[in-house]
Amino acid sequence: MPPLSKAKRSAAAKKAGRTRKRNALANRKKEKTKLKKRAKKAKKAGKQSERKYVLQLKKKNNLVLNAKGIPDIFAHNREGWKFYEIKPHQMRTFKGRWYPASEKSRLLNCNQKREFKKLVAKGVDVYVVYYYRKKYGTKANPKYKFRYNEVKLQNKHFKHRNGPDPEKHIKIPEKIKQWMK
Repeated sequence: MPPLSKAKRSAAAKKAGRTRKRNALANRKKEKTKLKKRAKKAKKAGKQSERKYVLQLKKKNNLVLNAKGIPDIFAHNREGWKFYEIKPHQMRTFKGRWYPASEKSRLLNCNQKREFKKLVAKGVDVYVVYYYRKKYGTKANPKYKFRYNEVKLQNKHFKHRNGPDPEKHIKIPEKIKQWMK
């Protein structure tokens, strides 16, 4: 085969560049859809935990209002209003290894810390409910089992910069430890 002329080499190089660019865009789109799917699964797990805890509160004859924002759940019973914020503490993989939730998800954000501190100072009952999640089913369609640890916030919880951190300041109840085995 005779050597290619300079014009043909240049045309081939341009074509190869266009192909690389097109493939790179396609790969980025695939990665974005994978990330979206993962994010949807994670969001779904958080919503499930909130819904299941709302059902538990309703069984105790509470008037329950569940909305987005600060805090997650408002409940009313004979004693008055109670506010609940649902946060993950530890989660288990399919293989059975327990790991703590990330700091971003298990700690109160700055707005929540500020508002909850005000509510606690006024004498309102504010609870942070930490959930422990076991994953079962398939990776494509995971299902979850939850156990909850209700912690009533007090002024001492706000002395730390990050607020109440279950990894450092809150003990896991024995019932949940048994369930985690």
